[in-house]
Amino acid sequence: MSPARHPASRAALGSLLLILALTMAEAASPPAGTEITNQAAISYVDAQGRAADTLTNAVILTVNAVYAATIEADRVLEAAPAQLRSFRHRLVNTGNADDVFRVAVAQDSDRGPDSGDFSFVRVYRDSNGNGVVDAGEPLLADATGSSADIALAAGGLADLIVQAQLPGAAAENAVYDLTLTAQAYRGGSVPVTGSVTDLGAAKGADGSDDTNEDRVTVTFDAVLQVTKSAVYEDQGTASVDDDTILYSVSVRNFGQNVARDILVTDTLPANTSFNLAYGVQSTDEPAWNAPNAGDDGANGAPGALPSHAAGTLSGEIDNLATGASADFSYRVDLADGLAGGAELRNTASADGDLDLNAATDEDAVESNQTVSTVPAVYGVVLSDTGANPGNGVNDGGDDDNTINDRALVDAVDAGASVRWTQTVTHTGTVTDNFNLSVAACTPSPFPDGTVFRYYAADGHSPLTDSTGDGVPDTGPLAPGDSRTVVLRAMLPPDGDIAGDADCATTATSSADPSATPASDPSTVRLGAINDPAVDIANSIGATGFDDDGSVDADPVAAVTTTLAARTGATVSFPLHLANEGTLSDNYNLASAGSADFATPVPDGWQVLFEDGSGAEIVRTPTLDPGATFAFRAVVRIPEGAPPASTVSLFFRARSEVTGAADTKQDALSFDFESIRLVADQAGSVQACGSTTYTHLLANDGDTAEAVRLEVTAQSLLTHQLLLPTGFAGGEFTGFRRQLALSVGESVAIRDASADAFALVALVSDGAGGVAVPLDVDDETRVQVKVMAPCGAGQDTTDVLELQASVVVGTATQRNTDRSTVGDTLLTISKRGALDAGCDGTPDFGFQTANVSAAPDQCVIWQLSLANQGGAVVCEVTANDAAPPFTSLDGSPSVFSQPLPGAGSCTVSGAAISCTVGNSIDRDGDGTPETHCLRGGEAAEVRFGVRLQAN
Repeated sequence: MSPARHPASRAALGSLLLILALTMAEAASPPAGTEITNQAAISYVDAQGRAADTLTNAVILTVNAVYAATIEADRVLEAAPAQLRSFRHRLVNTGNADDVFRVAVAQDSDRGPDSGDFSFVRVYRDSNGNGVVDAGEPLLADATGSSADIALAAGGLADLIVQAQLPGAAAENAVYDLTLTAQAYRGGSVPVTGSVTDLGAAKGADGSDDTNEDRVTVTFDAVLQVTKSAVYEDQGTASVDDDTILYSVSVRNFGQNVARDILVTDTLPANTSFNLAYGVQSTDEPAWNAPNAGDDGANGAPGALPSHAAGTLSGEIDNLATGASADFSYRVDLADGLAGGAELRNTASADGDLDLNAATDEDAVESNQTVSTVPAVYGVVLSDTGANPGNGVNDGGDDDNTINDRALVDAVDAGASVRWTQTVTHTGTVTDNFNLSVAACTPSPFPDGTVFRYYAADGHSPLTDSTGDGVPDTGPLAPGDSRTVVLRAMLPPDGDIAGDADCATTATSSADPSATPASDPSTVRLGAINDPAVDIANSIGATGFDDDGSVDADPVAAVTTTLAARTGATVSFPLHLANEGTLSDNYNLASAGSADFATPVPDGWQVLFEDGSGAEIVRTPTLDPGATFAFRAVVRIPEGAPPASTVSLFFRARSEVTGAADTKQDALSFDFESIRLVADQAGSVQACGSTTYTHLLANDGDTAEAVRLEVTAQSLLTHQLLLPTGFAGGEFTGFRRQLALSVGESVAIRDASADAFALVALVSDGAGGVAVPLDVDDETRVQVKVMAPCGAGQDTTDVLELQASVVVGTATQRNTDRSTVGDTLLTISKRGALDAGCDGTPDFGFQTANVSAAPDQCVIWQLSLANQGGAVVCEVTANDAAPPFTSLDGSPSVFSQPLPGAGSCTVSGAAISCTVGNSIDRDGDGTPETHCLRGGEAAEVRFGVRLQAN
C-alpha cells in the first residue's frame, strides 16, 4: 500500500516523538514509577516420565525516577546604545520523570563589574524554536523579580530567548551583564539548587550550574545582525525525497557606522544538497556590489551575491550603511531516505570591517538557528506467510502454501483454537507500533462466542497494548523491520460456518496522528468447522456441585459471584466443573452476555479461559465420572465507560460427545475500590510434606482499604494462611498463621507514601477475623502453606483458591495454587538484586519485595531450583525472559549446580533457557536421562537485564 505522510510543525512532531519515546519499549526508558511484573517457570520430567512445570512467585521491578536537566549557553554580543539584543538558550529535561523548572533573570552576573543595568530584561519562551520572539509567545520573567515555572515531560525541551535593551546614554566600550537562571524542582515543592547542568565550557562564566550569563559590549561602530528563516516545502507525495527547504538570510547594520567588506557564509546542513535550478536569489542584489571610496574590496575582491561551492555559500557585501540590509535566498534538496522526525538545523554568519580600519573584525556574528523537521511517513504491510510446515495441522500454517494476502486454515474441530500466522512489515520512516484488529467475518460468520486474539510468534504469548489505547499491537518497530504475529480464534463448543469464513484483519499505525492513520488489510480464512456432536460453579463447596446431577450448583438465574472491576483491567473468576454423568467426557468452554448466548460479551471485551497453570484452554481434559476440574475465566475489559454499573457474564460448559451442558452467571461491578493479588502458582508436594506459595497483595484503588484474606476452597489437602510480622534486608520475614493473630497485633507492609517497610495493626474483618489495612499503593506478601498427609494419593492434584476482598465494598481478587502430590518436589523461586554498575555483581542481597532500578542500570535475576523430594527428576530446565522495557545484559549462566554439572544456557531473543544437573540412568535401562537432579540437590541460574535509557 502507499504510505501516508503528514507534515507537522516542529512542536507537534516533537510531542509525537516524545510520546513514542515514553511508550515504546525499544525506543526509550520507561517512565519513572513503571511497575514491571514477571514470573519464571521450570519444566521437568518426573520419575514416571511425565512432563510437568512449576511457576515462580511474581516479582515486580519498579523503575526509579532519574532527574536531570541541562541549559546552554553563555552569550556575548555587541550593540549600539538603545539597541535591543536577543540571547538564545535551551533548557532540556534529560531525565525519565516529569519535572518543573523555575525560570528567572537578573541584572548583572558573576563575570565581574559591569557598567550598569539594561533599560529592561525579559525572558520569552520561543515556542517554535526559530530564535526570534514572535507575536503571542509567552513572557516568562523580567529583571524586576518576576519568574515562571515551566513543566517539561521527560525528554522535553524549552527554547528561551532573553531580550535586553541598552540605555540610550550607554558609553562606548561599556559592558552590561545579565544572568538567566533555571532551577529544577526534582519532583518536590522547592527548587533544588545546582541540579540543571550548564553545558558551557567549565560550566560557563560563573562556573556554576543552573545559570547562563550573557554580556553586551557597547560600540559606536557598525553592529551586524544576521537573521535566517527556513520554509519546509512539502511536495505532497508519499516520500520526502522530493521535498525542499527554502532558506532566506538577511544581514542588517544596526550600528552607528557603515560596515564594509562583509563576508557572509552559510554551510548547508547534513543530508541536504544545493538546488542548482533555484540558485541564489536576492531582492536587493545591487547592495552586494556597491563599492565606494572607502571600500578595500576585501583584499581586492569586489562584492558579490553568495555562490555555492562544496556545500558552503559565501558572498560579500561591499558597504552596508546604518539601518541598511541585504538579503539572499537559496533552496536545498533533501537526501533520499531521510528519517521522519529528523531535524535539519542551520545557521548563517557574517564578518566584516565594522570600525572602518580596513581590517575584518575578530568575531563573526551568527544568525538564529533554523530548525526544519522532516515530516514522518507512516506505512505498514500486513500479509500471510505462504508457509505450511504443519502440512494441514492447525498450527498456524498457511494451508494454501501461497503468499496471496490470505492466511488459510482448512478445517478445525468445534471448540478449537484456530491459528493463522501473519507478518507485519513497517514501511514508514519513524519508529511505530501497529494495532492489530479483526473485523466481521463474511460471507459465513463465525459462531457467536468466538473470541479473537493476537499472539506473538510463539502462538502462546498474548500481544499486549503497549501504547495505552486499548488495542493489542506489535510493540515498537523500527523502519524496515518486520514482526511475525499469530491470530487465534477461540471457537465456542457449538455452532458452525456455512462454507468459507473470511475475516478482515488490519494493521494500523499507532503513531500516525491523522484522522485516517496508515493501515493495511489482509484476510484470514477458515474453511470449515468439523461437526461434533455437567455442573459448573465458582466453588467446589457450592450446593449440588459434584452430586448425581439432581441439583444445579450456582443456578444461571442468579448471579453467584460479583467482582469489582475497572476499565482497562483484567479480572479472573474461579470456576470448577464436575462430570456428574456416567461416562468419561470433556467439555468445551464459552462465555456470553446472556443466558441464551444470543448476546455476546460487551464490545471490545475479551474472555479467555485458563487452567491452574495459567495456560489458555478452550475445553477441559477428559474427566471420569465424578471427577472435577478447576480453571478460571479471565475477562479483559477495554478502556472507556462500562456499559452499566454492573455487567453480567455467563459461562457455559458443553460436551461435544453427549451434549451435556451447564451455564452459570457471574457479574462485574465497576466500583472505585481495587485490590491486586498475584500470582497463580503451581508446584508439587510430597506425602507427609508441605510446600509454600508466596502472593503479592496490593491496594491499587483510590482509597484506603481493610483487606480480608481467606482460602475459599481447597479440593484435597490442607493449608495454613500466613502473614508477615517483620521485615529485614528488603524482605518480609516472620510469617505467622493468620488464625493465631488478633486485632491490634502488627503485620508488615510496604508503605508507599514513605517508600519503606512499616508495621501496621490488624483490624477487624467484621466477622470475627482480622483484616490487613492498606493505604493507596501499599502492598504486602502473604504465604499459603499447603500440607499433604502421609496417606495422600500419588499423582493427585490439589487446587486451592486464595481470595482477597475489601471489608467495605465489593473488590475481590483470587489466586489459584495447584499442588501435585508425588515423590517429586521440585521448587523454584525468583529474586532480583540491583546491579547499578552493570558489572555482573549484585549490589545488595537478592529480594522479592523491593526490587527497583533506574534507566541504564541493571538488575540480576536469581532463579533458585531445589529437588526437595526423594525421586530423581530430569530434563530440568529454567525458562525466563527479559521483561518489557529491559534487554538482556551479558549471558545467562548456571551459577551453581551439582558437580560435575552438565547444564548450560541458551538465549533466543529476549528469552533464556537453562538446563541444570547431570546425566543419570534413572530407570536402569542403560540409557542415561539428561539434566537430572537427585533428591536434595539444588541449582541456581542467574541472568542480568538492563533497563532501557534515553
